[in-house]
Amino acid sequence: MVSERPWWRSPAFLTLLVLALGLALRLLLLEREDLWYDEAISITQARQDLAGLVRATAADNYPPLHNLLLHFWIEFFGVSAFATRMLSVTFSVLAIWMAGRVAKLVFDERGGERAGLIAMLLMAVAWFQIKHGQETRMYALFAFLALWSSERLVLWLRAPSTRTLCAYVATTTLLAYCHYFAIFFIACQSMAVFVLWLGSRKPPLLPWVLGQLVVVVLFLPWLSPMLGRVGAVQGDFWIERPTPGSLVKSFKFVWHMAAPLVLLFILIAVQPRLPRLKRAPAWLREPFSEPAQTRLVLFLPFAGSFALAFVLSYVMQPIYLERYLIAATTVATVLCAGGIARVTRGDQQALLVALLVAVSVPELFVYYHAPREPLWRAAAAEVQRDGGSSDMLLVWPPSNSVCLDSDFVGPLPPLIELPHRHLLWSHDDIIEALEPTRQARSVWFFRERHFSEPATKLHDMLAHERPLLSQNGYASMTLEHFGPRYRER
Repeated sequence: MVSERPWWRSPAFLTLLVLALGLALRLLLLEREDLWYDEAISITQARQDLAGLVRATAADNYPPLHNLLLHFWIEFFGVSAFATRMLSVTFSVLAIWMAGRVAKLVFDERGGERAGLIAMLLMAVAWFQIKHGQETRMYALFAFLALWSSERLVLWLRAPSTRTLCAYVATTTLLAYCHYFAIFFIACQSMAVFVLWLGSRKPPLLPWVLGQLVVVVLFLPWLSPMLGRVGAVQGDFWIERPTPGSLVKSFKFVWHMAAPLVLLFILIAVQPRLPRLKRAPAWLREPFSEPAQTRLVLFLPFAGSFALAFVLSYVMQPIYLERYLIAATTVATVLCAGGIARVTRGDQQALLVALLVAVSVPELFVYYHAPREPLWRAAAAEVQRDGGSSDMLLVWPPSNSVCLDSDFVGPLPPLIELPHRHLLWSHDDIIEALEPTRQARSVWFFRERHFSEPATKLHDMLAHERPLLSQNGYASMTLEHFGPRYRER
């Protein structure tokens, strides 16, 4: 008679334990760092009505799905740093759970259940996942949708049907509306299906092509804004052109000292039939079963996303950035878990997992203990301390006003609304923009520390009309307090 597992070793309990660990690590010090510029952009766009949200997002470098979700999230939970970041925390924890499901599916011929738990644990403690799970941006959502799309694709490959294909089309369409790098991921999924079709699996190619065409049709409403952004980034773009060393730096940046081990187990995971070496351990001599070929669904999007981003950075403008590749590194983590699961002995698996987790601990320590300058809350405290009811607040770039708002106790002073991305201001434009300040006793000007052209013009006009009472720096920003107009003194 086989004894049942104790409850504390059951898959359900271990899954909940790992999810609780992942949630705790993402909630830890969630509010310590003030909102930063990119988060402010997302919140500013999400706070607009739906038509304004779509227009603002179309003028930026990503599709609108995250902003749409954030719009409704803010309606219920507000715009504080904690509230808005909880959306990403939620998707980051869901990504941990989905990583376990994908690993269990793809590696079911050898320890799929164990591979799932390993994948979840590696995702839970990965500093890169925690970092993007703690910011109000689309990257945690991107990682979750990439895993969900991969799961739907594996299920379709295992049992092709209209229902499973429709589920894949729905999740993949959401993925396409999350980030433009999803296009690389989806293209490499199609490549994986085509490679399997050339082999012995022969998935039904025509339904697959029709499914991909449906994804393209559903994305057509956003095709024009995407092409417009491709044209807009031509010329002087802020991302540096990558070098061959950038690939190595990317792996070191994401996995740090664990990078060699992660890459080793990725290669072990995708090897369809390892050589039968007499002196090699048994787990290196055993061939994979036929379903193991579906791991191409993970490997090609991982390798292909890196390759396409690298090549297009030379063909077009530089677009290679580690956080844009979070979908690729997420499925790579699942592959690493599958490689570890090939080790037949449980004690060896436990040792390898413990080694990878132990290597992650120093990076988590550095991440949580990195000095964070009190940017917005310190500036808000100064305005609250020295400001008056007849003061006005001027913020450049305008999106930073939401950051001040999130750390301000009580209402902000009247805020002067400035147009976004208005770089070619004439003298009359400046006079019109500052017209509301005529009635203010004093003006607080919160701007980037380096003078952009609009900030310079606004500063010069204010300095021409009012004395500068104080000037304090906060990280990359400067807060200037201009007193009463000269003729009013």
